[in-house]
Amino acid sequence: MSERDTQLRTATVSQHAGTAAGQAGVNPAALLGSTAWQQAAVGLDPAAPDYAQRLAWAIQTIAAQNPWMAQPAGPPQLPARSGGHFGGAPTATTMSLDEQIIEAQKAGNWRKVISLQNQKLTAAHQQQPQ
Repeated sequence: MSERDTQLRTATVSQHAGTAAGQAGVNPAALLGSTAWQQAAVGLDPAAPDYAQRLAWAIQTIAAQNPWMAQPAGPPQLPARSGGHFGGAPTATTMSLDEQIIEAQKAGNWRKVISLQNQKLTAAHQQQPQ
């Protein structure tokens, strides 16, 4: 087998390992970046009838020898914030124009009531066929 064929086969095996590692609870980046994996990948043949078992066994063996490769449970932890939070204005659920008009009427904000009613009329006018 030529060196190019070996490289292509190893690349294929590594692609499969990236998917299988995540399913096995192993950090794919840690596994694929390890020397142990590079050595194991050369010996795996995707055309072999027992390839899936050998792939799983290689991943499990390497992970058992390197417990730091285990994926943490749950979503990744974000670093603590430093300084203040400047996230912008608080978001509220969007009210319809009718709901906004009712709220403005309750508040006695007649200028806003008229503005919102104008918006509603403009939207209704734009939806009419020409």
